[in-house]
Amino acid sequence: MFVNMPTQPSALAQINERNQQFWFEASELLSRRIVDDALYALALADMSAEEAMLVPLKHRKSLEQALAHAANSKTIVHRALSRKGGKAAGVDALQKTIIEIVRLEPDINNHQLTRKLRTMAEEEHPVILKVDRQSDLLPGEVAQIHFENDGREKTALVSGLKDRLHRARKEIFARTA
Repeated sequence: MFVNMPTQPSALAQINERNQQFWFEASELLSRRIVDDALYALALADMSAEEAMLVPLKHRKSLEQALAHAANSKTIVHRALSRKGGKAAGVDALQKTIIEIVRLEPDINNHQLTRKLRTMAEEEHPVILKVDRQSDLLPGEVAQIHFENDGREKTALVSGLKDRLHRARKEIFARTA
């Protein structure tokens, strides 16, 4: 026999709201994962392996579960590859040039450094080839510094100058301390 218990409308509304929020987030996560080609391929391979092993249908992973496992696997593999890759060389020709500039002008700021590098490029500096102006680029393109490093042309983001400037100051003050 079913007994009607008095329900609290606000409690049911909260449960419905939490349920709706959960499924909204779950569907957003599924949408993000399914468009990632690597995750999708890993999930399909996982599901195909279960099929090949004749796992009963009721025990097989759903697409959402397979994508979640694939995302976890991808994270583990990326972490392992990052550790294996080692550390990039610390000082390239652009960084050496920035260090020289900071030695001469210790109080230089990011904008002044950008202008100084542009001037050096215009004066045909052996390292600094060109510094893009954002106004000269198409929408969506990013301003870069073109420089020569060990006989090869390289690029660095203009937005990364603040970090290079910080590292140059850190190196100079570490040597003097």
